[in-house]
Amino acid sequence: LLWRLRLVYPHGTNYTHIGMEVMGLTGKRLAQVVTLTQLFLLEASYMLVNTQSLAAVFYELDLCKPTWGIFMAFLLLPFVQIRTLNNVSLLSLISGVMVFFVLALCVVEMAIHGREPHVHTALVESSPPFVWFRAVSSMVFACGSQFVYLEIMSEMQSVKDFPPALGRAASFIITAYISISAAGYWTYGRHVPSYVVDVIPNGPFRRIANVFMLIHTMVSYILMSQ
Repeated sequence: LLWRLRLVYPHGTNYTHIGMEVMGLTGKRLAQVVTLTQLFLLEASYMLVNTQSLAAVFYELDLCKPTWGIFMAFLLLPFVQIRTLNNVSLLSLISGVMVFFVLALCVVEMAIHGREPHVHTALVESSPPFVWFRAVSSMVFACGSQFVYLEIMSEMQSVKDFPPALGRAASFIITAYISISAAGYWTYGRHVPSYVVDVIPNGPFRRIANVFMLIHTMVSYILMSQ
């Protein structure tokens, strides 16, 4: 849908521009309110994830989250000055490589650990509504990159290349999510950790994985702040 809107309104580089083109001043104001509200909440969520990732790197230190948050803010400050997605393209590639290595480490650890005899799994588990809501919210948060689609298209040499590029990226992401989730649930059942790196025991490999995840979450924050 965004791609088709971009084809119709080639000068629309964000939701505000598209809102202005489609609904005039009312659409522009509505797009500004909705976009800024959701971006504020998303950036807060990304900042929390970044804080947790930084704390995980130095897991032996007993510091509170606000303290880690202050450290994280100063660490991000130089990078949020970047103003175009093209300048973040190399960082995005590095981020993808980091995630691949983290997932590989986690899969190797789960293979070494093996499935314990007492682990119980089911195709469909009955859970309280809040647990379902939290799981769905996490998936929506993880796939909330649609805010930058228009900006990505505006910096592409040919906007017609966007659908196949998005299709390949989405296929990889969905495959990775399903595979690592299924492997974790099969290995640990209900005791699967919510943070996948927690399957790796304390030691150098866990620290390396946490450093890679920190780089990935930092790049995600930088992308969302464009």
